[in-house]
Amino acid sequence: MSHAWPQTKTRIATRAGEDGLLEHIFNIIPPTNKWCVEFGAIDGYSNSNSWNLITNHAWSAVLIEGHPRFADALKARYAHNPNVHTFKRFVQREGADSLDAILAETPIPPQFDFLSIDIDGADYHIWQSLTNYQPRVVLIEYNLRIPSSLDFISPVQSGNSIGSSLTALTKLAKTKGYELIYAADTNALFVQKDLFPLFKITDNNPATLGVFTETNLKVFQGFDGSLIISGIEPAELLLQKKKPQPLMYLWHNSQLTAVATPTDRFRWLKTFVKKSSFYYKFFDSHVMKWYGKKWHMKKQKLTQTRDKN
Repeated sequence: MSHAWPQTKTRIATRAGEDGLLEHIFNIIPPTNKWCVEFGAIDGYSNSNSWNLITNHAWSAVLIEGHPRFADALKARYAHNPNVHTFKRFVQREGADSLDAILAETPIPPQFDFLSIDIDGADYHIWQSLTNYQPRVVLIEYNLRIPSSLDFISPVQSGNSIGSSLTALTKLAKTKGYELIYAADTNALFVQKDLFPLFKITDNNPATLGVFTETNLKVFQGFDGSLIISGIEPAELLLQKKKPQPLMYLWHNSQLTAVATPTDRFRWLKTFVKKSSFYYKFFDSHVMKWYGKKWHMKKQKLTQTRDKN
């Protein structure tokens, strides 16, 4: 049996309707202290998983953003709210910029209500490094292009934005005392183990709850050493590339080895657009709505295929 999630997810400030999901979750498990943490928080509103909680439900928050322009906008947005603590920092696994260290600079209680992690790659390692605080609910980004059969952890030394598999994140969650309750739209939601029975989910295996895109992806090697990819549309291949890095990696014994590819094939436009000031004012509010509708239809087909299997 799967949990009866709201049919229409409310999108107030979030990217894919997480506002509605979070309200639904905290109706089932009422907040204990109304404290949340989010990084990267961008400007505090664009794609924010905390804005609705802070603005419409009077939550306190710790918001962290490393990009100078966005961090300044974040600070300005909440300058008159003493219950919101903003930081211009890039969260690291250890040292003065670790999440434990940053939270220690605030009055947030050790067991706060909600943690949102979305930093495009190192999410797994930052959550793993958090030891002094135990959020009741955790939202974390996973790479839905990685099949549920792979226990893939984004290598911390790679310096890229690959992302970890839902299976790897679920295994990490269990070691920290959490259970998976939801996974779609690149985000997975976990709750503390003692809260899990309240959601009445009988099978929370990643393959059951998760939505994955490249389910038919196959890779084989030619006699000349070339790697041939099947089962993915050419237009989708570079969709999430952010900078000219090697397109192909060999993953073996939990290590990545870059395979050289022509750099003139990389899409530079998305990188340019995301660095422009109008991105979150125009592009995100208009184009992302169109993309969200297209993705919603694609996700429905993926979910129907998954349920049939």
